[in-house]
Amino acid sequence: YVCEGCGYRTRCRSTMEVHVRIHTGEKPFGCCLCSYRTTCEKYLRTHMQKHTGLESPYVCEYCGYTTGSKPALIGHIRIHTGEKPYICDVCGYRTRTSSRMNGHVRIHTNKRSYRCGQCTYRANRRDSLVRHYLTHTGDKPYHCTQCDYKSTQNSTLKRHHSLIHSFIRSFINAFTHSFIHSSIHPSVHTYIHTYM
Repeated sequence: YVCEGCGYRTRCRSTMEVHVRIHTGEKPFGCCLCSYRTTCEKYLRTHMQKHTGLESPYVCEYCGYTTGSKPALIGHIRIHTGEKPYICDVCGYRTRTSSRMNGHVRIHTNKRSYRCGQCTYRANRRDSLVRHYLTHTGDKPYHCTQCDYKSTQNSTLKRHHSLIHSFIRSFINAFTHSFIHSSIHPSVHTYIHTYM
């Protein structure tokens, strides 16, 4: 079986059916306990382990994170240790997971094997294609906890937070500090701390 969208090949029809969902965005398997949806029943079973906690025998010694997969725990522990055993032969880029290295290597080959089923967009990484699909659906899954701002990317939300909320907080702190150290009426001081 050969994928018409990107040329991916497999001998198994069911594997191809799951693969094609990457291009279509179809996620027929949904969690009954939260809004999580996925392309494959296997991924849903793995997700459900997060809710039950019964099948998470691997525990991170640093933070208590649990998982049902030993390779997942090894990859997680590398966050704490800083270990990045995968090194790009072309540019020296280092990463903690083989999947990230595989995605990185595509940058050098310029192979864009992930195609959007709704437009001409092509990506060299699956997560880039998934993020792109949000432009068609209008979904903005990342929500600011301090205002109504929503974003298609977590990085954009972080930039919003640092530019808007962190800046405003530092401005208010500086403004408040200058008033505290000047001779202002105590009621004004109370107002600033109460409403700002």
